[in-house]
Amino acid sequence: MMNLCLIAGAALAAGPARDRRTIADLKNSVDDFRARVVQIQEDLAATDTAGADAVATLSASVSQVAPSISRIDRLVQSVAQTEGNINGITAKADAELDGQKNRIAASIAQIQQQMTAYVAEQAEEGHAEVDAALEELESSTGALVQGHVDTFERLEAPANAVVDRLKTSHHVDKKTPIYHWNFWHQYLNCCVGWYDGNNPRAFGGVHPSQWGDGNANADWIHPEMKYVKRLFSKVGYGDKDHGATVCAETRMVVHSTDDMRCGVAFRIKNTNGGNTNWRVNWSFTGWTGWGGRASVAVNKRNVWHGGCHGWCNRNDNINIEANSKRNRISTVIFVAGAAHPYGHYNHMRTTALAFNSLNLPNGLEYIDDWGTVPGNHRWDRDN
Repeated sequence: MMNLCLIAGAALAAGPARDRRTIADLKNSVDDFRARVVQIQEDLAATDTAGADAVATLSASVSQVAPSISRIDRLVQSVAQTEGNINGITAKADAELDGQKNRIAASIAQIQQQMTAYVAEQAEEGHAEVDAALEELESSTGALVQGHVDTFERLEAPANAVVDRLKTSHHVDKKTPIYHWNFWHQYLNCCVGWYDGNNPRAFGGVHPSQWGDGNANADWIHPEMKYVKRLFSKVGYGDKDHGATVCAETRMVVHSTDDMRCGVAFRIKNTNGGNTNWRVNWSFTGWTGWGGRASVAVNKRNVWHGGCHGWCNRNDNINIEANSKRNRISTVIFVAGAAHPYGHYNHMRTTALAFNSLNLPNGLEYIDDWGTVPGNHRWDRDN
């Protein structure tokens, strides 16, 4: 009886939460117990009378657990029924979900179809607008392009002519000579005296009296380029092989103090990796007796100064320095004075400055940066 009670208690404690397999195992255990009881009854009935009392006691015990067994049977049936209901609900829910899936799939397909149709419609309208805009743009652009083509055709011949002329200029051929020059007096005897009150600002930072009477050299010119650019304000061009005639004048002077000066300033770039020698053959006038000697300087360093009686020629070797960037620019200045005076009372004097060749060696170039080199740039520190 104790074993049966334990079995029943376990079944009641589990309740509906037991799965179908556990309940079936419980029912099988009860059936086995019944069969054993019947077998014991049969065995006892076959024994003597003393065994009849034991049978009676056992029968009474079986009768006592019968209600529990009946409750277990009802519990098994209830759980089975609940399981069946749950299975039915599950089947119905699965069927409902399948139906919902089908309806959702149909709705999504319908939405996709509608969106595809809408996108196609909008794309068609967009293509039409783009095509119209492109046609309008092609039309307007075509007219504009044609206008430019017409303009280019009209300008082609003059432009080609300009290009042809530039081919031989210093803009294209850096060996084509270009320089800046000037011719200047210093003194008016009758009523002015030394020009600008002997102020050096208009004369390269050198006093007019130094140019007229003081044998001033080219290297005396002020180191700032604003003085160089102001004095040498005219542009000149030459030929590589035949050079350039800068000044060749004869004038009557009424006073020895006015020395007629002529000067030239070159800007030369060195694209070589080292210093390069420029050999120059030039002609000049300059008489030291009246304070007007000739001279040449590079980067405010004297190369030569001196004079002669009339028209003179000489060769000078000018060292054009280089830098590591191969772009160093040097300033080279030549200055001539007036020749020896001729005549008895009113003196005739000649001032001349010319170059018999202006060929530059390889790696040297003429440049014209007069309009861009800063006024405070120093020609004694060219680099």
